[in-house]
Amino acid sequence: MYADADGNICQMRPDRKPTYYLASPLRGYHPHTEYRAACTYAFSGNDSTTVRIYGLERVVVLQDSTQQSYPGTDPLQVVSLWDGGDFINLHLSVKTQSGTQHWGYRMDSIRITAQQKRIAYLTLYHNQNNDPLSYSEKVYASLPKNSLKAVIEPGDSICLQINTFAGKNSWKFVY
Repeated sequence: MYADADGNICQMRPDRKPTYYLASPLRGYHPHTEYRAACTYAFSGNDSTTVRIYGLERVVVLQDSTQQSYPGTDPLQVVSLWDGGDFINLHLSVKTQSGTQHWGYRMDSIRITAQQKRIAYLTLYHNQNNDPLSYSEKVYASLPKNSLKAVIEPGDSICLQINTFAGKNSWKFVY
């Protein structure tokens, strides 16, 4: 989603879909700012270009945190992960008491396979930041694949490791 000069969002572009117009603009956003969100929406009448938004959840866009002084990998629960085309999307559940937690990813290594394909090994950066493990809250996050274009190219792979309450798990995606 992109806010215009007046801070109104009038269009959205879902992953792997065309741009849709909003039947009712979303107001009160920072002008000339791009937003990423998880939305529930429905087409407005018979118009396949206009949608009505019913639910909107903020999405954390993960940044490279490799140089962080504390590369946190505090545990969390993975609800689901999926390839959204330009993004790897994560639906997570974290334990919180409404404190501020920090997010990103860490580049661990790049390996070359026998077929001369590269695999970028990443770890989800999650710093609980002393926020007590009290109740579960959902978090949506997206890892922009284009942030890796300096080290891998189309056809290569991304292996994302996440520290969960059940131990470390890995998911593999094609770039």
